[in-house]
Amino acid sequence: GRLEANRLTGLGMGSVDQTAIDPDRGIGFDNVASVDLVLGDGVDTLTVVGTSTSTRIDARGGRDQIVLGDIAPGGGLAAIGAPLVVLAGADGGDLAISSGARADLTLDRVDSVRGRVTEAGATGRVDFEGFSQIAVTLGGADDALRIVDTVTTVDVRTGGGADAVTIDDISHAVSVRLGPGADSLVVRDAGAELSVFGEGGASDRDALTLDLSVRTAAVTSGAVNGSGSAGSLTGFTAGAIAFDTVEDVSVLLGSGNDTVAIGHSLAATDVAIEGGAGDDSFRVTAIGAGLTTLTGQDAFDTVTVVIPGV
Repeated sequence: GRLEANRLTGLGMGSVDQTAIDPDRGIGFDNVASVDLVLGDGVDTLTVVGTSTSTRIDARGGRDQIVLGDIAPGGGLAAIGAPLVVLAGADGGDLAISSGARADLTLDRVDSVRGRVTEAGATGRVDFEGFSQIAVTLGGADDALRIVDTVTTVDVRTGGGADAVTIDDISHAVSVRLGPGADSLVVRDAGAELSVFGEGGASDRDALTLDLSVRTAAVTSGAVNGSGSAGSLTGFTAGAIAFDTVEDVSVLLGSGNDTVAIGHSLAATDVAIEGGAGDDSFRVTAIGAGLTTLTGQDAFDTVTVVIPGV
């Protein structure tokens, strides 16, 4: 089915084929106080491209797929003009968020079970609940995505363009696949596992920054490891951060007395660590072919380089 601001099509209306959408058959509405759509117990697919009044969708049984927006050029969530609530059924479901137009999205949560997505250019918002996973797919523009926190697993594909992704925190596993273009990902905390995949273009460098600069608690067992194109940042956050084919990786530490071990053989990744305030300790056992930079900044900092056989 397809739900637009003032029209509902598909869902078997006008065709015996339940998967077909006849644009000449459906339900039109205008100047109504609310829209309440209840799906059946089958495996349904519904695309929502716009709302003009308070709307509630109850997916009921079956692992349904709800698509918000459209990956086609010009598509997105800008036409969400009124609050929308989407409820998955007992079987869970998949929520896909797509934007072919330039996006400025925020993914957040209202509480531990209800999530929320907003688009800066839309007057409405979308609240969702009960979904097994969230997939965010962006187009070829220079998009912005902020993840404040999560209620389920999230998979992000940024598409083309110079995209900027910010993660304040995550409570569930998240993967971010950076597309063509010089993309940036800034992470401020990770309560669950985070996986980051770069595109590996010849000239467009992807950047991952773990920004803990406002943190006062010490990092006691931070570690930078990896080999080839794949590496990891562990001990900095509750969830490990894995990365692959990312050209620039930076860690900005806070004011605590931090301890970090550097032992990687990354082939084409530059690593930079800034200690911030506090008496920081860096222990280096191996570095890869790229540039590794350690900056102590304030207070009394120590770098220990372990040379095997010496």
